[in-house]
Amino acid sequence: MKSIKMYAFLVLGFMLAGLGIAISSTGAQGISAWDALGQSFAWMSGMQLGTWSAILNCSCVLGQILVLRKEFKPILLLQIPLSFVLGTVCNLFGSFINVTVTSLPMGILFYLSGMFVTAIGVSLVMTINYIPFALEGFCMVLSQKVFTKMEFSRVRQSADVLSLILIAVLSLLFKVPWSIGLGTVIGACIFGPTLGLLMKLEKPFLNFGENTQPAADSISEPIAD
Repeated sequence: MKSIKMYAFLVLGFMLAGLGIAISSTGAQGISAWDALGQSFAWMSGMQLGTWSAILNCSCVLGQILVLRKEFKPILLLQIPLSFVLGTVCNLFGSFINVTVTSLPMGILFYLSGMFVTAIGVSLVMTINYIPFALEGFCMVLSQKVFTKMEFSRVRQSADVLSLILIAVLSLLFKVPWSIGLGTVIGACIFGPTLGLLMKLEKPFLNFGENTQPAADSISEPIAD
């Protein structure tokens, strides 16, 4: 019964994350810093954004393997196909959202609303800590194994800031279009802290048994069936 509830919350988390991304995109105020970095690489290389999103997600999983070594659980490789599932869910919700943004305040409202929904979805998945999102999973590993004095939320926020810096460097060096919007900057500032706060609030309610290792404690020990 506990496993059923866990999987139900995992599905809910992925659905909410996909819905949130679709809502944010409707605001036309830019995409997340991580996705914007992928967009810059895509423009620079001539490849599609989806291809670079897959490459970046795979790099995050590789980073987890390099840091965790023998502690890395093979089931965490599912982060890679689940990244494609998230994209599919996002596209599905996006096809049903038919709203025209007519002003900057309206666009910002859509972006912030979508970002908050996304944060709820991602926090559910990360707090359960069975199969995390690739980027957040890597940030969790770094906060636990490398930057041990930094909370997960700060490491996640640093990833967004680093993405913005890399985008600026790519734009200056390779003359690729600017992929940063107003929403991109807003998200880089508040998504990580919001995610950390939600995880702390959800943790007492998402304990599915004594074998559960919540994301705030460890990513290398997923819950047993």
